[in-house]
Amino acid sequence: MKAQMILASAGVGNRLQSRESKPFVMLRGRPLITFALQAAQASTELKSVILVGHPSLLSRYEQICAEDHFDKVTKVIAGGKERCDSIYNGIQELDPDTDLVLIHDGARPFVTPEMIDRSLAACRDEEAVIAAVKIKPTIKKVDPESHYVRSTVPRHDIWEIQTPQVFKRKIIEKAYQYWQDHRESFIPTDDASLVENIGVPVKIFQGHYHNIKITTTEDMDIARALLDMRVTNK
Repeated sequence: MKAQMILASAGVGNRLQSRESKPFVMLRGRPLITFALQAAQASTELKSVILVGHPSLLSRYEQICAEDHFDKVTKVIAGGKERCDSIYNGIQELDPDTDLVLIHDGARPFVTPEMIDRSLAACRDEEAVIAAVKIKPTIKKVDPESHYVRSTVPRHDIWEIQTPQVFKRKIIEKAYQYWQDHRESFIPTDDASLVENIGVPVKIFQGHYHNIKITTTEDMDIARALLDMRVTNK
C-alpha cells in the first residue's frame, strides 16, 4: 500500500509570542518544521510528503526542503483559513495511487521514523488509527460559571490523542467531503473526529509522552529540555 503524509504547517503560532511564524521558530538552532520533516525522510514506509504551509511563506518551506535534502517532499501547497481547510487542500493533492493517508502536525517535532512506520503498519488492517497516550493526571469536570467541581472522570478509558493519524484514503476523503457539506454544523478537533462523525471506527495505537505539540512558550521550554536530554543520553 502506498502511503503519503500530509504535514500540516500553516499556522502562525500567535500563542508562542514570537515574531517568527511557528514553523520557522528556532529550536536548538533548527527551524521547528525540520524535525517532523527529518522523521518523514527517514521513514522506510512513507513514500512522499505533501507539505501544507502558510500561503505567504511557501518559498521558505521550499528553501528548507532543498537545503536539507528533504526530497520526499514532492509538493508544497498553500493552507487555508483553518486547519481543516489546510488538510482538505492536501487531500486534493494526493497521488492517484495513494492508499494510506498519514496526517501529522508540523508542530509535533518529536515524532520518530519508527512511530510513522508503526502507524502505517497499524492501518493496513484498519480503516483509521491514531496515536494516543493514557492520561496521567486526575481529570475533573468543572462548572464553567461557578468553577465548582461537578465530577471526577475515571482515567482508565481516557486517552490523550496525538498525531500521526492514518486513514484509508477513501475514508478520509469521505470524512472531509462530509465536513465540506456540513461545515457550519460542527467544529472538529482533529481528523479522527471527522471520521468518527461518518460512523467509521477509529483505533488507537500507543504514542509517546514526548510527542508533544508546540503551542505556547512553555512548550518550547519543554522541547528544549527533551532535546538536551537526548544529547546527554547519547
